[in-house]
Amino acid sequence: MKYVSRRSFLAGAAASGALPLFNIGCAGFGQGRARRIAQGAKIRVALIGCGARMRTLVELLMSENVVALVDPDPRMIASIKKQMARVPEAGDLSKVRVFFDYRELFEKMGDEVAAAVIATPNHHHAPAALMAMRRGIHVFVEKPLASTVEEVQLMGRVARETGVVTNVGNFGHSTKAMRICVDAIRSGV
Repeated sequence: MKYVSRRSFLAGAAASGALPLFNIGCAGFGQGRARRIAQGAKIRVALIGCGARMRTLVELLMSENVVALVDPDPRMIASIKKQMARVPEAGDLSKVRVFFDYRELFEKMGDEVAAAVIATPNHHHAPAALMAMRRGIHVFVEKPLASTVEEVQLMGRVARETGVVTNVGNFGHSTKAMRICVDAIRSGV
C-alpha cells in the first residue's frame, strides 16, 4: 500500500480548493469509465444529502440539471425542493426523482447521472462517493472527504482508475462569492 505524506495530502487539498465546483472539462480527465460531458452542456447532477450543508450549495447547483435528490428524511427533501422552486432557472421540478437511499439512486439512475454532490453525514462520504466513482460518475464531496486516510487513499486510486473528477468542498470555497473571486483572478483582474 502506498502512503501519502501529510504534506502531499495538504498540498493537494489546498490546490483543489481553487477549482470550480465541477471543473469536468480539465485536461487529464475523461479516461476510463468517467462520464463525458459535452462542452457547454448542463451536467446531470444528483444531490445526496439534503440537509443544512446542501441548502447552502443548492442555488449554485441549480445552474446545472439537478435530476435526483437523496435523503432518508422526507422533510429534508421537501425543504430543499421548496428552496429549489425559488430559483428562477429551476425548470420543471416534477422531473427530479427522489430517493431515500443512495444505493437505490445508483441502481435505478446510475446511467443517467454524470455527477453527484455528496453532503451526507461524514461516515457516508466515502461509501457514496466510491459507488458513484465506480460507475464513472464525477463527485464533489463536502469535507471531510472521508473518515480515514485509508478511505481517502482508496478514493484516490478509484478516481485515477476511472478518470472521474473528484473534488472536496470546504465551506468557504464552495460559495458563489468564491466562484466570482476565482473567475476574477483567472480573467486577470
